[in-house]
Amino acid sequence: MIDNEYLDEGAPLALLNDGGDLEIPVTVAGGCCVDLNSAGPPSAAVLTCLLDSTVTIGGDVPSEIRAALMRIPVPPLFNASSWLCHHRPLVFHAGAAKIGDINMRYLPRFGVIFPDYD
Repeated sequence: MIDNEYLDEGAPLALLNDGGDLEIPVTVAGGCCVDLNSAGPPSAAVLTCLLDSTVTIGGDVPSEIRAALMRIPVPPLFNASSWLCHHRPLVFHAGAAKIGDINMRYLPRFGVIFPDYD
């Protein structure tokens, strides 16, 4: 279910890279490995990296994109933290991610961009 309050305010996303051979995502800021399936709350260091890697996709982005992002399940690690319980993880593979039909790119200098939307 999509929480309309967060859809209106924006979708808070923790940006992660796929981690390559580690098979565990890594935050875009700080380079912390993140086990999204961990049932316990994140350590202070991982929480800091996740919050530093967070962007909010707000009202300037079409509502169908925000709705698709809010359909990403909240992982157990985020549910265990009051700081992250409304965040969604967005994992990029070689700088690209796709949710449904929506293509996204992550560019460190510009953040998340949606190349199919002008």
